Amino acid sequence: YWVLFIFILLKTAIIPFFLPSGGVTSDSVDYFRIADVLPEVNTDLFPLGYPLLIKLFHLITHDYFYSTKIINVLAILAIGLFSYYKKFYFKETIIFLTLRIFSLFLFSYSEVPFLTLEYFLIYYFHEYFLGKLKGWRFVLPASIIMPSMVLMRYSGLYIYVAIGLFLFYYTLKNKLLKNVYTKSYFYFLLFSALGILSYIAFNYINFHDFTGENSRGLPSYPDFWSFTYDNFLGIINIVNPIISSKILHFTSPAMILVGAGLILIDLFFLFGFFICYKKYFKKEINYYHQLLLTIGCVYLVLMIFSEYTQRIETLATRMLCEASFVLFFSFIILFFKCFPAKTKWLFSLGVISLLFSIFMIIKTPTNYLANREKVENALKQRKNIKYFYTDTSEPVITTFTIPLINKKIEYINSNVQSRNFNLYILTTLDPFIQLIGNDKDIQDKSQILYNSEIK
Repeated sequence: YWVLFIFILLKTAIIPFFLPSGGVTSDSVDYFRIADVLPEVNTDLFPLGYPLLIKLFHLITHDYFYSTKIINVLAILAIGLFSYYKKFYFKETIIFLTLRIFSLFLFSYSEVPFLTLEYFLIYYFHEYFLGKLKGWRFVLPASIIMPSMVLMRYSGLYIYVAIGLFLFYYTLKNKLLKNVYTKSYFYFLLFSALGILSYIAFNYINFHDFTGENSRGLPSYPDFWSFTYDNFLGIINIVNPIISSKILHFTSPAMILVGAGLILIDLFFLFGFFICYKKYFKKEINYYHQLLLTIGCVYLVLMIFSEYTQRIETLATRMLCEASFVLFFSFIILFFKCFPAKTKWLFSLGVISLLFSIFMIIKTPTNYLANREKVENALKQRKNIKYFYTDTSEPVITTFTIPLINKKIEYINSNVQSRNFNLYILTTLDPFIQLIGNDKDIQDKSQILYNSEIK
């Protein structure tokens, strides 16, 4: 398990250097822009927690790329070592870290600190339900972690709502309503709410909305049913430990075959998950596992609601990872408990998941440092660059071969298009360089860096 943990750390530290943009995306650049102007705050599109964390590491590294990569490695290290020293399901945690949702730790995403905090939070509730932590030893750390999660991602509100609903059920179930104010979890809910409301009030005073809803606006989709189909793929993928969902449209017989295969795999894991809980795990589901399942289900429902009321990404791995997180963790703990002689199956699954995620992410490996050097050289040759214009339109075609039947599928992978990864590298170096759609609008052409100039 320690060897596997070392490989997980190596994956997190090394694989980004084989990605064209180093795992930086458009959202990452938005985080960099917020971090760059802190302590000034000029938007609430994203909460301030992750940009603040980036800012702190940027004071040391003076580089946004390396700041986020250090955060990612430290997050994995923190979870693993915390589990070991706290004797909190160490073996289960190591298997957990191999699953597909932790491939998000290769990218510059706010999910990294969010999921790390989520792990700490479910630890404190585990100890609380066992009676090991009570009073301020539970209330203080848990009440700090919960608002901190909202500071990382607004969807932390959904986890707070889920915990609140479960604790309301717990109160009624145990007939504690009359003396609930004597219970530690009551004060956790109270102080967490005060922390969350304080930040939401800050947003409202400064930006006249609560969680950046005015900046995102209403969802935009040309075809409601196609939009729903894309979300459906993400929902049924929620407990697939290995393969992440992709938006697949049936544009060819080969795509129909691939799409049908992925749906069947997702449904296999989904039904297997239900069967295990109903048939094998039923006697072991205590209040702790009920809490984890409640968080997973409530989070999923609220994210589906958000998808149709706000302009956010399609429901896929990244948007549902917080729900997958608790569902996976509960399942692994119960599997170890109910099938102690078969834990090698989960270990093997973890190894397969780790290798598969590496293969899928770098199936077309690129030297990030070489790409970055080209961008840096272009910047050195030019002064006062304010804009980036993609004057190269010829797409790079990626070919994927379906195993066994040797059928090839050609598609355009946006991640390997030079106009995309050059932009992300450029804005990593200078977050305020703007992408423009028409260079005719800029009078001073010396302020424009053209994609064709990066060689």
